[in-house]
Order: sequence, then structure tokens, then C-alpha cells
Amino acid sequence: ARFTNTPYSTAKSDLKNPYVHLTNHAIQKRDVDYDPSVDDLKMPIQDLYTHMLSTHGQDAADRCFAGMHGVIVNALRSVSQVMINDRHKA
Repeated sequence: ARFTNTPYSTAKSDLKNPYVHLTNHAIQKRDVDYDPSVDDLKMPIQDLYTHMLSTHGQDAADRCFAGMHGVIVNALRSVSQVMINDRHKA
């Protein structure tokens, strides 16, 4: 899991702020508030599950991970034909 250097916000004024919504490191390091010494912007998926389990409980953690699984499966399904027909396979 990746996190942003800037705390998440749903404020209307932050809707176009890429530092709030995009976790890509190449984008994050351009933020004037970026601190290169901060090394906790990544978390192994098992640690994320454990954190969610301890803060939100088993049901919430399981529902969240089931939702993430669904998003990943549907994303892969949406590009499966393109990937199957890709002539640039290794």
C-alpha cells in the first residue's frame, strides 16, 4: 500500500491537489512539503490488513480487502483481451 505525504482531504479546495490524491513517488517528491527523510509512505499489504484489523475490526478489514480484490479482478478483466492479443510478449 502507498500513502501520500499530504493528509487526505475531501475539501472542495483539495479536489485538484495531486499531492492529496496521487501516491506516485515521482509526483509526491515535487510537493513543497515533501520530506525525503519520511520513509513510511509504503506499507506491505499484510501490515495494512493488520492495521485495519486492529483499528476497524475483522468485518471492516475483510470487506475492504474483498472490495480491493474485486477492483483488481475487474481491472484485469477489462484489459484481458488486449493482453491476450499483445504481440510484444516476452
